[in-house]
This record gives sequence, C-alpha cells and structure tokens, in this order.
Amino acid sequence: MDRKKTIFGIVAVTLVLAAAAGNYLRFSAPSVASGLGLDAYRLVDASGAEGSFEVEPIDQEFLDLLGAREGSFRTYREGTGQSVWVFMGYFDRQKEGSQVHSPKHCYPGSGWNILEEGKVPAPWGEGRVKRLIVSDGKEDRLVYYWFQTASRVLNDVFALKYYLTRQAVLRQSQDLVFVRISASTGDGVQEAEQVVQEYAQRVQHAISGLYQGRGLH
Repeated sequence: MDRKKTIFGIVAVTLVLAAAAGNYLRFSAPSVASGLGLDAYRLVDASGAEGSFEVEPIDQEFLDLLGAREGSFRTYREGTGQSVWVFMGYFDRQKEGSQVHSPKHCYPGSGWNILEEGKVPAPWGEGRVKRLIVSDGKEDRLVYYWFQTASRVLNDVFALKYYLTRQAVLRQSQDLVFVRISASTGDGVQEAEQVVQEYAQRVQHAISGLYQGRGLH
C-alpha cells in the first residue's frame, strides 16, 4: 500500500511540474533575435559563382500561418536543365499556436505521397539530414531538409522541440532556419542526389554566413 502511495505521489508531482513548466514556456518571453536577411543570401560554388535562379512568390498568409518572420523560395536552373527548389523559412521565435512544420506532414497535405524516408550524412561532413522521396503520381522528387540554428543543425522535430524548450527555459534566442531542398528524380535518383547534396552544402554555408554576419554564434 505504501508503495502505491509513493508511486502515486511521484506521478502527481511529475504532472504538477510538467504543468508548471508548460505554463512557464507559454507565457515566458525569451529574447527575440533580429532578422536574418534571407532575401540577400547567395549560393556560390567553389569558384564563387552563383547559378541563375527565379524567385518564387510566397504568400504572406502562408508565412503568417507558419509563424515565419522571413521566407525565401527559389528555383535554380542547372546547365543540364535540372531544376532545384530551395525553400527557407526564418523563425525568430516560436509563437503560441504555430511551430516549424515538418515536410512529412506538409507534403501529404499538398497531394504528395512519401515513398521513402530516412536520414543521410550531411553533405558538409558533420551530422545528418532528413531525406525523402515523394511523388504526386506524375513526378518523383528527392528532398533533403533540416533545421539550422546559429550553432547547430537539427534533423528531426523531436530534437528541435528539445532545443527550443531548452532555449526557452534559459531565456535565450529560439531563432532558426528551416531548409528544404528538392529536385526531380526524372533523370535518376543518383543524379538528383548529387545535385541536392551540392546545393545543401551551399545552403548550409550561406546560412552560417548570415548568422556570422549578424554577430551570433
């Protein structure tokens, strides 16, 4: 009987602490970072050259729904005719009622089915990123995505939530960039993989440069 009371007491205390922590995170106001300047980033190769691209419009309502402060959506054109889609959203902090969404939920909601899902070594040589192959019935695409902060790269929603909770408790900045890079697999998955990996390296480097230029580390 005493053991049951002890277990009940532990559970009760845990629930109270969890509720208190949730209430704190909900109403606390961690520091808000300044803008990152996504509209000014450049994806350059080893020679310093940047390929041609088109800026795709982003509906402000979409950004408001995500809670993103800045957004950038570009279509790059490779010399082979291959298109590479690079979407980035900058979140200065996590607002109540919104959070960074995972492509695992966004793609199915937009009519794309996920054919493959996994993680691969990050093309820049440290950590891992998420990898998907999606299809809308007419086209298959290879997708890499990750969440990048001033100091690290996160590759799943659970790691992201832990990081954001930790930052909120410490009352430190919660800002981050969500990155999604995709390319058609029409010419083969291996060819698409090479292109996406190259662009992933450029994007990761560009975001790091934006953070460093702002003076955050």
